[in-house]
Amino acid sequence: MKKALLVVVLIFVVAGAVIFFLPSDIRDELPPVIEESLPGDDEERVCNGMRLSPGDDLAAVVETERDEGLTLCLAAGTYEVPNDIDLQDGDRIMGAGMDQTFLEGTGAKIVLDAQGADDVLVYGLDISGGRGRVICRPMCGSGFRGGLDNRVESVRLHDNENHGIGGSEQGLVVIDSVLDHNGSRGFLGCCAGGIKGGSGFTIKDSQIYSNTGNGVWCDTGCGGGFEVYDSEIYDNSRSGIRYEVSDDGAIIEGNRIYGNNTSDPPGGHGGIGIIASSNARVVG
Repeated sequence: MKKALLVVVLIFVVAGAVIFFLPSDIRDELPPVIEESLPGDDEERVCNGMRLSPGDDLAAVVETERDEGLTLCLAAGTYEVPNDIDLQDGDRIMGAGMDQTFLEGTGAKIVLDAQGADDVLVYGLDISGGRGRVICRPMCGSGFRGGLDNRVESVRLHDNENHGIGGSEQGLVVIDSVLDHNGSRGFLGCCAGGIKGGSGFTIKDSQIYSNTGNGVWCDTGCGGGFEVYDSEIYDNSRSGIRYEVSDDGAIIEGNRIYGNNTSDPPGGHGGIGIIASSNARVVG
């Protein structure tokens, strides 16, 4: 597919996906260090920090008053998360892999909450179980909420009642991750889906599928730019990608998008929806 410029209303079908464009003007007594080589984005990830094992109080360690970021190396296993884990500036939460280290929400509204925290890294984890009800939406039911310039890498976020990732500040990068089976009926319309933000973010080399709501959604304002690269986005109940009421610019390039809009709701959804927005570029 060649470059598409947002200048007129276009509706067409690509690989079974409707694509449409609408114009508009992250213990004190624990062993201290573990070194573990982990694959990264064109680099080797090495976790040099505090070792934690299943059963340790992850929240108590993270929430200790301190002046600098912590690096926590989470061994394989399941860590129950009854309350939100509030991350601080510079924290690095690194697991043994998204198929080995599991953070399971058992009461947390937001499993990992980095709101207001800069330069956080979340790596090599499986995050699920963010809980919420209509009364607390949209600020609940999420696997991860980010601060400024956060990075989510090689993480699976799934089965969170609202969205896998939501409400982050500018500069979020999501790479080599999986967001699936997030969202529920009570959050539809406002926020449900794989990832939603009102500030710009970048997502690349990821899979986003089988979410209730939109797969990837940047909503009103979407400041700082919105970029989606080389990802597979499919079987979401509403749009695969939705860029809405924004004009800071979007780049949607090299993605495979198909089989979305599984619930076929009124109002128009499909593969890519660009709604009352401008400065968007879509490249196959």
